[in-house]
Amino acid sequence: MTPTPRTSSGLLAGFYRELDPTNTFNPGIGHTSKKKHWGGCC
Repeated sequence: MTPTPRTSSGLLAGFYRELDPTNTFNPGIGHTSKKKHWGGCC
């Protein structure tokens, strides 16, 4: 199954959260927060 292209910034941020829930690989990519636990709860 091929992933659906993500064009909205909200969908893009969600995509990055799925890949890196703790935002440690590349903080700030896609205009996401550079703070620890940026993905929310859990």
